[in-house]
Amino acid sequence: MIDSDSKSLRATDANTVVEGDRVRLKFLYPNGSMEMMECTWLSTSTLGAPENPNGSWILVSVDDHVFWKPLSHLIQLEVLEATGEARNGRRSLGAEFDHYHR
Repeated sequence: MIDSDSKSLRATDANTVVEGDRVRLKFLYPNGSMEMMECTWLSTSTLGAPENPNGSWILVSVDDHVFWKPLSHLIQLEVLEATGEARNGRRSLGAEFDHYHR
């Protein structure tokens, strides 16, 4: 059963997931089975032609093991713990724009 009071991704997290974030993922597979994982987000990748909807995959790490999970079966993503170092390195909506474009 899916928790109805699960937290959504916060606006302060810039509505993105970056490498190193601790996340909870829920997958629903065609046979009706559901999988829930608490893991560390690594990246997303596309294998094959870009127009193939089943060619996108999520790379996550659980206990130092890397798993490939199908993006097309992901039904819920929740950021449990954001990685501060990765988020602080990004510029937000034109921050320091003058410095780079004079």
